Amino acid sequence: MKGVLNLVSVGPGFSDLIVPRAIAALQDSDVIVAYELYLRWIQPWLGGKEIHTPPLTQERERALLAIEKARQGARVALISSGDIGIYAMAALAFDEMREDDSYEVNVVPGITSANACASLLGSPLSHDFATLSLSDLLCPWSWIEQRAAHIAQADLACVLYNVQSAGRQEGVYRILNIMLASKSPQTWCGVVRNAYRPDQRVNTYRLAELPALKFDMLTTIVIGNRFTERRRGYIFTPRGYNDWSAVAREPYAASAASAGGGAVAGGGALADAGPGAAAVIADEGRS
Repeated sequence: MKGVLNLVSVGPGFSDLIVPRAIAALQDSDVIVAYELYLRWIQPWLGGKEIHTPPLTQERERALLAIEKARQGARVALISSGDIGIYAMAALAFDEMREDDSYEVNVVPGITSANACASLLGSPLSHDFATLSLSDLLCPWSWIEQRAAHIAQADLACVLYNVQSAGRQEGVYRILNIMLASKSPQTWCGVVRNAYRPDQRVNTYRLAELPALKFDMLTTIVIGNRFTERRRGYIFTPRGYNDWSAVAREPYAASAASAGGGAVAGGGALADAGPGAAAVIADEGRS
């Protein structure tokens, strides 16, 4: 019997944000391999399944287990929060595959941290943007700083992943200073805690305000560009079709005319002033 490996994304946490194709893959699978927390989100589709839950620090072991089960002919679902192909488990699974493997592979996309948080903030990623992981476990810190500098110099909107870990408390401030060296301090930014999960909080700030804040490990930061505006408590980056020459002469006029930072509709106070480290929860990224 030919096995199947379903690489399944289950989004930020609410079952109504799991795409129908992911639900179909779960229903079609005999074996589920996941971090234990994710089982809460997919509980309705676990009946009669063989379930394996290697702990959070054993991502590669999870991928290897799922692959071995598929090689044995099982229909397997390897689960990731967010999108399994973005800072997540899909790359580990492909890395462990052999050219002579014959099981079928299905990658099921999902809602990742970047677009989940953007939707709560308004529409800050409506033009060119970048994502940047600040974890130096799999990428040298010098590369991270260099990439941050290029993002800032290009004035791209961006989403930061894996901002803080126990051994890397101050890196985020170095990145924010790099951003401030090229971006306007008035640039609108968004801070989201527990996107689409209990105790969700959504706030907007100027870029210059972020270094004075402290956050926790459930927080995502979205940084806008010179065109990002704030309206009705939301932030958005125009899609285009602007009078570019006029805007270029006074690139921060729209932002400077707006009020200071505050909570987005439905949000709440998020951070306390003072030293600390901002943090982002990536889908499966290790920091």
